[in-house]
Amino acid sequence: RAALGAGDLDEVFAVLGRPHAFSGVVVHGAHRGRTIGFPTANVDDVPEMLPPDGVYAVRVEGLGGGVMNVGVRPTVAGAEAKRTQEVHLFDVDRDLYGERLRVHVIGRIRGEQKFSGIDALRAQIDEGGAKLGRLVDEAKKSASATPRELAAQLDAELKALVDTGKQAAAASAHL
Repeated sequence: RAALGAGDLDEVFAVLGRPHAFSGVVVHGAHRGRTIGFPTANVDDVPEMLPPDGVYAVRVEGLGGGVMNVGVRPTVAGAEAKRTQEVHLFDVDRDLYGERLRVHVIGRIRGEQKFSGIDALRAQIDEGGAKLGRLVDEAKKSASATPRELAAQLDAELKALVDTGKQAAAASAHL
């Protein structure tokens, strides 16, 4: 619990032997993600502990990989912002309202941040989504792999992207 609360997902994995996961029901949100081309599943009624606010690479059981934002969405939310969990799934184009999702948190991409506006937010999502999308496509090309092997491969590729993001953040901090 302490490692998860501190956002130390490597330690969480070491203790659990797997990525941290949580379950919740998809509820209606403000539909902002859909209007900028990135629909999200707003996961509510989560009984498990969540990681700190930020952007995470995730895998949702039965649906595949994606990106999750945990936090108050400072770019679009007003003063009464409520902490939410929003998951953008790659290659999923169906109604998920009312479904219970099991979300595996693979790695932290970055902390939550406020952008100058919707266009800047969309550009950031485009950049990160394109990178993660390519990783997902590569994982799917392995036709002989079992679903468990594909999930492990996707987890490894998502984790590599997270590590690359950490290295970029560390390099820019030294500038």
